[in-house]
Amino acid sequence: MWSSSGGSRLARLALVVALLVSACGLNPPGAASCQGVEAGMCRRLAAEAAADPRRQASSVEVRCATGACDQHDGEVAIVVAWSDGSSEVRMFGWNAEDVPPGFPVVPTCEAMNVDVCAQQAARSWTIGEEANIAAIHIRCEGVCNQDEGAGTSRVTFRDGRVREQGFAYAQAPAPAP
Repeated sequence: MWSSSGGSRLARLALVVALLVSACGLNPPGAASCQGVEAGMCRRLAAEAAADPRRQASSVEVRCATGACDQHDGEVAIVVAWSDGSSEVRMFGWNAEDVPPGFPVVPTCEAMNVDVCAQQAARSWTIGEEANIAAIHIRCEGVCNQDEGAGTSRVTFRDGRVREQGFAYAQAPAPAP
């Protein structure tokens, strides 16, 4: 039973705030700021951007970088401030029209064009998993173009499970004339 004392109210409030922040995917004292992005999508993008086992995010800002950002298309700039004082800017883009038919969700792409992202996203899940997929996130590490690239694919399932795997690809050079 809850006590009505001021100290206990403060403790309950702190617990509620910690649970809410944790639900957003950020570790206290993290906070997510959203500008021009639907709240649910913003929380998901902020949580993915702040997910780094080596360090803790102190804040995340998600801003729409195009005229409109919704479930169908958009591009956002995400600024992550880390507790060690460093920060980084990430760009994410998505476009439902460029997603191959049969995809369970629109993949979130980081630092790569939509076509390359769709190719990698198609390899990140298997037939039979579609109904259980909540999000697909494809992140390039370095340079990802039509010819070569490497990165990480992360599939988040509706039950909270996450499958993350690396990928690398390279096209064979064209034969000399």
